[in-house]
Amino acid sequence: MNITLLSADYESVEVVVSGSAVSAGDDVQLNSGVYGFYLTDGEIGDTVTVVTKASRVRAPKQAPLAIAVGEIVYYDTTGNEIDKTNTNVLVGSCVEDGASADTTIVVSWDGFAAFLKL
Repeated sequence: MNITLLSADYESVEVVVSGSAVSAGDDVQLNSGVYGFYLTDGEIGDTVTVVTKASRVRAPKQAPLAIAVGEIVYYDTTGNEIDKTNTNVLVGSCVEDGASADTTIVVSWDGFAAFLKL
């Protein structure tokens, strides 16, 4: 499973696909260091939308790991999942409790948050 936009309110940028085709929900680091995910599929040369901020996003979650509402969350770019490991990319906070056995979690995604991490 990839990252899925759940909210109608989001911020995004348009990028031209280069290197290889992309799939909706795949994570991406933009040249500025901002983290986001593709909203749509795209072939090389296509202009696609990258979501950089959204109030509700469903993403894969590390299991077994419980995450409570309000906890700060990070994105593991190797495992492609949300966790609480502060050496990964800071992306926001949890907006729905995630039980240990859950494979996904709903978070408030902020791709600019990595800049706040010291």
